Amino acid sequence: MMILCMALLINMPLIAQEDSEAKTPKFIVATTFHWNMDLEDFSMDDWKATEKEFFNKVTNKNEYILGTDVVMHYFTADNTEITFVATYGSWTDIEAAQKRNGELVKEAWPNEEERKAFFKKKNSVYADEHSDEIYAPGSGYKPMTEKSTEPMVIYIQKRKLGSPDDGN
Repeated sequence: MMILCMALLINMPLIAQEDSEAKTPKFIVATTFHWNMDLEDFSMDDWKATEKEFFNKVTNKNEYILGTDVVMHYFTADNTEITFVATYGSWTDIEAAQKRNGELVKEAWPNEEERKAFFKKKNSVYADEHSDEIYAPGSGYKPMTEKSTEPMVIYIQKRKLGSPDDGN
């Protein structure tokens, strides 16, 4: 089954670690959250500030992450989705990055109460449901050669491989 979606990249920077620009992404991890539609005092500016704080203190310092982006739906049936995308140079980098994130979180918020308060605020804008998907880039794609400084509309195509009922 083919799912087509259009996405709008919000103005959160696409990054690549300085020492890994020569690396080619081998895996793409996409974590999709949904906005908490019951949240009464939502502020887009507060959300961006909170996510940027996490990005600057954790994600951007993680040497195992080649690049990241935040993708919001533009033309879809479900506009509550927001996807955080990260690229990695190897399968082991995915696992190492998760461990490193834990270390960086403790460094950024050494006080446990402050850490809990930050993540309570950060997580409050999202509903309880989410999905985690791991992709491998296919052949024939054309990587961006320059970082975009403006939001842009991109086309994402997902394909699911299946097998016939008889297994052949």
